[in-house]
Amino acid sequence: MRIGFISGLQEEDFRFAAEHGFPCMETNITTDAAPLLARKDELKRCIREYKVDISHIGMYNNDHTAPDAAVRKECAARLKALTELCADLGVPIVTTGGGFGTKGDNEKSCRESVEVLGPAVSFAKTKGVRFSFYNCHWGNHVIGPKQWEPILKALPEAGIKFDPSHPYYDNEDYLQQMLDWGHRFLHMHAKGCVRVGGRQVEDPPPGFDMIQWGPFFAILYKINYRGDLNIEPHSKTWSGPRLQQGILLGQRFLKQYVLMG
Repeated sequence: MRIGFISGLQEEDFRFAAEHGFPCMETNITTDAAPLLARKDELKRCIREYKVDISHIGMYNNDHTAPDAAVRKECAARLKALTELCADLGVPIVTTGGGFGTKGDNEKSCRESVEVLGPAVSFAKTKGVRFSFYNCHWGNHVIGPKQWEPILKALPEAGIKFDPSHPYYDNEDYLQQMLDWGHRFLHMHAKGCVRVGGRQVEDPPPGFDMIQWGPFFAILYKINYRGDLNIEPHSKTWSGPRLQQGILLGQRFLKQYVLMG
């Protein structure tokens, strides 16, 4: 298990990662993949020069199952281009959502996700890249067991990018989800959560928060999780001059749970 962090994959991010013992990073886009795709040669050089891997590229808030065929086509093209980029860079995992879905109709939403994204899962396999669904609500209905059950049964090559903060804020049992579905986890995010009076008030670095990180790691070892765990900076408090400090504090906290060697 390796600890990394989310960044924009700029050269200074690679330098920071190398200087502070991070073996990997990731990045995520929304609807504009062009800037990242244009940097392929630069990213290859940085991976080689700094010896820091890119462990995952995510594509968020894309309505793969939109009623408008043109929107679906655009999302599919973007996902294919990112999958090809992952293959070129040696990035093992590409992640996206299942589309916005049809409100109140889980069965229909899941069926459409399988129909639309099945070819993307198959294409990723041909490129040597694993496909995963993220569990964030942002432009995505595939957030938990009600969706994982039918979709992952129909798409056995697909997996899950899991972030415990989302079920935590949904008042669901993230430890149970990990125990039941961890065999399909390909990638993990580490983001702190603080809730006061039933209200989300802060997403600090891991260790400042209310996630049960000890039991979290106990289950990861029980399920023999072999993927990476990337710190997600997600707070205005820990941005700007505190951004890198927060990442380092999160690294220091999480490393106590990671086996050496």
